Amino acid sequence: MQKVMVYQDLEMSIITELSDENITNQSININIKVKGDKFSNLILPNGSEIKDREYSYEVAENGEYEFVAVDSSGVKVSKVVKVENIDKTVPKGTCKATLYNDKTVFEVNITSSNNIVGYNYMIDSKGSGYLTNKTHTTVKTSSKDLSVTVKDYIGNEATITCTIEDKKSNFDPNGYRVVLTEPPRLTIPITQALAKKGYTFEQFNKCIYDRVVNAGPYTRYGVAAAAYGLIECSYTMTGFRLPYSHTASMVGDPKSCQDHADICGKLGASPRWGSPGGQCGVKSDGTKKQCYQGHNCATFVHWSMCNGGMDLCSRGDNTAFGMADIKFFPEADAVGIKGDKVTYVYGVDYSKLSSDMLVRMLKPGDIIASSEGDGHVFVVVGFDNNGIYTAEDGYFMRNLKYSTLTNGKESYRLMFLDRYYANPKNRNNLYG
Repeated sequence: MQKVMVYQDLEMSIITELSDENITNQSININIKVKGDKFSNLILPNGSEIKDREYSYEVAENGEYEFVAVDSSGVKVSKVVKVENIDKTVPKGTCKATLYNDKTVFEVNITSSNNIVGYNYMIDSKGSGYLTNKTHTTVKTSSKDLSVTVKDYIGNEATITCTIEDKKSNFDPNGYRVVLTEPPRLTIPITQALAKKGYTFEQFNKCIYDRVVNAGPYTRYGVAAAAYGLIECSYTMTGFRLPYSHTASMVGDPKSCQDHADICGKLGASPRWGSPGGQCGVKSDGTKKQCYQGHNCATFVHWSMCNGGMDLCSRGDNTAFGMADIKFFPEADAVGIKGDKVTYVYGVDYSKLSSDMLVRMLKPGDIIASSEGDGHVFVVVGFDNNGIYTAEDGYFMRNLKYSTLTNGKESYRLMFLDRYYANPKNRNNLYG
């Protein structure tokens, strides 16, 4: 209640108070009480007269409201009450719904000054329930009844019809087939490298985010877009590639997801990339090599999966070597090949297929591990008739010929992840 204000002459006074002083989108009452033995009548702000000494006058809008008390001698006492805590301004803004083959991506931009507390995304007359994210990806697609109901902290709501952008036929399912050259690796913090080219760290993250949203979060194509986007955006916005770093090689540790928030559970890049630190081994003369923070192959796969919308951090077994192990990817189908020999099968029985047939089954977002050196793992991001295109370590792309995979010089593990991507339980919540 507001402080009681008393206006009086020698015979009569008016006391007023508001029923609610908080910001509200509801009507409120001005409670009036007139004191004085000679009181005759009360003139309300709407011009009507009443004989009541006590009265509750309902107002639905902000403004100044004057009450006039009249005594039996015709003497008048007035009181003006100012109401300014009613806010019925509904949220205003825009909504865009981008349609893909198996999902709809909503993006909402609200221009209201009030804080927004919830977004209810509607598709085919079914709502998501109020969410806090201004972006949201459904697991279905439709061009009917695409809207979002927005609620502010006062309780005002507005339903905004979404404009539709149909990408069903625009995204190339073959993925990325551009092989980027390999410039020098980054040896200063990425924030500094971006600033030298006139970019901000936020613009760099948006460069990656836009590619994932265009390809589709929570899909194999979103993962491929994250893997390719990190390499492409690094190159175009700094002129460098990310460092190869063993400082992030603790992905096999059970606490890796907590210890390395820059590879899982966080959307976008890490400002620490490019900074000195960690151990990179020794040179031939016995001196230590300088190390700069970035990715190794395993953490790059991990980061790409996370930023593509998939959740690896909830897995109980974080000991999978190279991120390409059936323990780490439930519902995966996997084969081992060397030359034309299938060395093992997990999931669907592919043992009757030749290695050449198996490597041609790979799609963007699938994963390959090889036995070269200490082992290597990379993400498939595209393919054509001659081979596949891979993103590796966060700093380069290469074209890997099918014949290279099947020449028998190396053993490869192929991870086919259709069933993995299809399971909503394997998705994170970074995109709403």
